[in-house]
Amino acid sequence: MTYRLLTILFLAIAIVLSFFIWGAYGILGSCLTIFFTVPIWGSVYMNTMPLTQDIFEKDVISFWSEGFFRIITLLAFHVIIILFIGRKTLIKDLLLWYFVAAFIGYSYAYFKKKMGQVYWFGFGISPAFLSVFLMINFYISHSPIKETYRYSAPTSYIANTLETEKFIIGPRIRLKDHVYAEYPGIRSFFSRSTIKGNQVTYTFETGLFGIRVVKECSFTTIYK
Repeated sequence: MTYRLLTILFLAIAIVLSFFIWGAYGILGSCLTIFFTVPIWGSVYMNTMPLTQDIFEKDVISFWSEGFFRIITLLAFHVIIILFIGRKTLIKDLLLWYFVAAFIGYSYAYFKKKMGQVYWFGFGISPAFLSVFLMINFYISHSPIKETYRYSAPTSYIANTLETEKFIIGPRIRLKDHVYAEYPGIRSFFSRSTIKGNQVTYTFETGLFGIRVVKECSFTTIYK
């Protein structure tokens, strides 16, 4: 196996996984990510040397020692914020906002001639402002209000690939009269076992910046 073949396989897997997880947004995001990281995977692709274990280990050590570890760490931080806070925040097209933030950071470093920091600004610093914004809005909130809705049986992600509900993989409920249809995050759950009964109650609070968030979610069964 060569670096060229490894690069092609990695990019193909990334695009396919992104589609199954986030649908159209996943394809858009993976394409943007591939575009912004051309200097990284492009240089790897041009390396036609046979991929041996010694060469691979040396390249991995070099990769982490050049500051990419902190970028990966911040990327993991952003993913955690999206999964556990962003999906509970009533913001439309949240992933698109992250891509915009990454583009702004990338462009800033590029035009400021900070070529060695384009990925640090694009994938680390710039999206961090959005992540911190979401954290503050979520944890500093007030005025709790409970809302209860009937819902239909959970549907799988594959069943919704032709709809606009593309946010995160996992079982998703559909509220009666399509309430909050534009916010699939608050209707998506990590496990199907979490969804019980035929009625769901959300506890909403208003965040510090005026954006509503879901603080609690419970399921009950109504026999009517």
